[in-house]
Amino acid sequence: MCNLVHSTVFALVLMVFGPLANLQPALAQSQDGRSAARTLAQEGAQLYEGGDFQAALQKFKQAYEQYPSPKLFFNIGQALRGLSRNVEALDAFERFLAEAKDASLDYKEQATTHLAELIGKLARVAVDCNRPGAAVTIDGDQLGTIPLAKPVIVEPGGHQLTLVSEGETKSSHFEAAAGQSMTLALSFEGAKPPHEAVGMSSTPKPQELAQTQTDQARLTRGHAWYWIAAGAVGLASFGTAVFFSVRTSTMSDRVSNASSWNSSDYSAGQQAQTLQWVFYGIGAGATATGVLLYLLSSRSTIVAPVASQGSVGIFARGAF
Repeated sequence: MCNLVHSTVFALVLMVFGPLANLQPALAQSQDGRSAARTLAQEGAQLYEGGDFQAALQKFKQAYEQYPSPKLFFNIGQALRGLSRNVEALDAFERFLAEAKDASLDYKEQATTHLAELIGKLARVAVDCNRPGAAVTIDGDQLGTIPLAKPVIVEPGGHQLTLVSEGETKSSHFEAAAGQSMTLALSFEGAKPPHEAVGMSSTPKPQELAQTQTDQARLTRGHAWYWIAAGAVGLASFGTAVFFSVRTSTMSDRVSNASSWNSSDYSAGQQAQTLQWVFYGIGAGATATGVLLYLLSSRSTIVAPVASQGSVGIFARGAF
């Protein structure tokens, strides 16, 4: 097995730097740059064959700096696997498959096999928060802001999740297992109250309040069924999301435990994971809409414009 892997890395050096006719124009550099990159990649392959994965990784990265061919991500991923830096190796193989469009089918199949192996060794963590824009950090690494574009990949074991929003910080320790998909949600105490507008009238006039109550009674009859329908859509969407979540986990286990690579199972798992988040989003939107319509349909909720000399505003009163 080791000899096969070593031969693969050597062969990839030829694949990247061999026939110049296959190079994309955007990647073409000076002959000196290509020659230097070829030499570095060959040195890296020899170091890899000798088991010096760290030195091989540095050579492959230097080769990429000289000649940024996405095919080199295969070599980089191999070296990272040898160092057991599985999260980085997963990213390298994903970039190889996404960017090296003209790579041979054999290398793509090998990269896909490595991806399945790595997914089984790692955990996926989806992060949620009630404050969009909150900064997300795991183990000191800044990963972006809420909502994150995709789940975070972490090694099995203990980790520290930290969210920062408007000067406030929320932290939580969590344990992740190999092959696990999990969702972590941290909540802040809600949004800070807005500054009170200057010159706003404190109470509406009696005739304004009476007219508002009459208008609200009309709205109550019109909105009653809408919030019930929105709530039903929300519940159905959440139920569908849970179904696809279970399917995602099932397909992940099937791919990880299979004796041979099955691309259809992997694709089905990816599709189920996408649909899972789509229906979670639909469910959240429908639920929020239902709550809003319920408030509008409540007879005890009053929202009225207020005007006084030199100022305008809105008067709101509600009971729940």
